[in-house]
Formats: sequence, structure tokens, C-alpha cells
Amino acid sequence: MDFWSRLLAHTPLSSANSRKDFAKDPARRLHRFEKEYSQLLVSMDCLTKNPPDRQ
Repeated sequence: MDFWSRLLAHTPLSSANSRKDFAKDPARRLHRFEKEYSQLLVSMDCLTKNPPDRQ
């Protein structure tokens, strides 16, 4: 399952040490947060502009 989630998320396979280093770097954490947050805002904007049909 980890392989498929990484494949769909377009994240490279990496060792555990580099993941820990990545988590400790504040600049990288901020960049990832901003990326995820902007994707969330786009998704929310699409939902408000095109609400799903309710039956």
C-alpha cells in the first residue's frame, strides 16, 4: 500500500533517515504545508463554485 500511496502522491521512495531529516527541516516543512494548503483551497474553491447535486 505504501508503494501505491507514494506513486499517487508523486513522492519518491526514500530511506527512513532522509525522511527524518526532511521532517526536521523547517523550510521544507513550511513548503510542504503551503503546497498541501493551496491544494486544499483549490479543492474547496471548486466545491463552492460547482456544488455536487443532491438527490
